[in-house]
Amino acid sequence: MTVNVNMPDDRWMPRLKSKISQERAFVRFLNRSTRIVDVFWINFRGQRVNYVRNTAGLCPGQYFEVNTFAGHPWIFRDRETNDKLQCGSQGQEVYFPVGWNGEFPPSRTNVLIDVPVYSLVERSMQIIRKIVCKKDIEDLEIPKPLKHQLLHPDDLPVWYPDENPECVLAEEDNDQG
Repeated sequence: MTVNVNMPDDRWMPRLKSKISQERAFVRFLNRSTRIVDVFWINFRGQRVNYVRNTAGLCPGQYFEVNTFAGHPWIFRDRETNDKLQCGSQGQEVYFPVGWNGEFPPSRTNVLIDVPVYSLVERSMQIIRKIVCKKDIEDLEIPKPLKHQLLHPDDLPVWYPDENPECVLAEEDNDQG
């Protein structure tokens, strides 16, 4: 079998999922960007659960407090464009809560959400997606791998199991709809 390295193949990428944990974590997500943010918890099956779906999203300057658990990953996306956003001082794409230390009253960990510095390719793709209708992308005179990337943006979090061993990979689900 030949795998084209220019085309993303999600089957070979690790998928995040939450692990069962009794270790509580208290978090405050603060939107420092100029964008409206969707806040997603990655559940036990590796699926996204949008915690601000029924609201206008997390607007610039707003915060959202959540009680969660260590081993439960969180990701952030621009509501309008679905662009990846980052959190933390190291610019992580995935936030892994740290368990509560047991002190009372518990204090919340502030998680700052911001726009990353996108690569030239990522930013160019964002602009093209914004100004070119999806049906017209095939007509662009650009290489096929770039057309594929425009039509199917890689939205998988960049995550490597060695970086956070307390999180586990989702097993392939045969009952996905």
